[in-house]
Amino acid sequence: MWASVYSRRDGDFEHAIPAEALKIGFGLLPRGDVGERDLDLRPVTLMARQDRELQQQVQLSALTEDQLLTAMRQEMVGDTWQSIEDVKWRYDAKSQASVMTIVGLGTVDWDSEDDGSKSLTLPGGGFSPPERRVRADSQDQKVPFYNEEADYTCYVTTVRLPSTTQASQWSFNKSFDTRLFGRNYYRTFGMRDGAISMIRGSRVERREIDEATAKMDNARIASFNNSMALIYYDPASHRSEALPGSPVPATYDLDWTSGDVPCLSSASKHLVR
Repeated sequence: MWASVYSRRDGDFEHAIPAEALKIGFGLLPRGDVGERDLDLRPVTLMARQDRELQQQVQLSALTEDQLLTAMRQEMVGDTWQSIEDVKWRYDAKSQASVMTIVGLGTVDWDSEDDGSKSLTLPGGGFSPPERRVRADSQDQKVPFYNEEADYTCYVTTVRLPSTTQASQWSFNKSFDTRLFGRNYYRTFGMRDGAISMIRGSRVERREIDEATAKMDNARIASFNNSMALIYYDPASHRSEALPGSPVPATYDLDWTSGDVPCLSSASKHLVR
């Protein structure tokens, strides 16, 4: 699972990037006014479970701290990460997770308009539309389609809003909860206590897709919401009504290494078949 956090308090704008449920997570912290690029990266937590966790445990347990730091600098510096100051790795036996913490310096790109408004794309918040499920006319149309893997990912991002701004100046784009070809696509936003949080989860709930379901879902692809997860800042906004959305936990509210985290809608938690 990715757990991310962006925050900004009294001049410090902190960003924690996403965590993939069953896989990874991490966080950063920018300084200065809204829209500046430089970020002090606070400890970023990356988690991996199952096959990836076993592979990482074998690879990383043999490295010294200096070797791990050098390897991560060579691998990650150059894009989001501008420098890496420290890297720690441990294996959490209780959650059976490989956990890595990274501290460094990075950048975040705001899209700015002439009127002072800004938008930011949150990491891991969007989906690509699924492919159509079709067969050639010469093939047996009654044979079901299959999802090859019981895949499950979750990204969590929290943005702590600058204390010099008002909650009415901030907003976000759409939440959704839909199913196509046996997979649940879920994204939800919430704003409370001076922070915006987003959870984006995806899980295969049915391995076998029959002909009727495939035809129905093929027709629904055109309306699939493939928007990125965006937050908006508008200095001229004085919205009085509350933003839509249910309570969404922040990255710092929960232990995201646990097996019971709200990465999917409550209706999806027991639908795996």
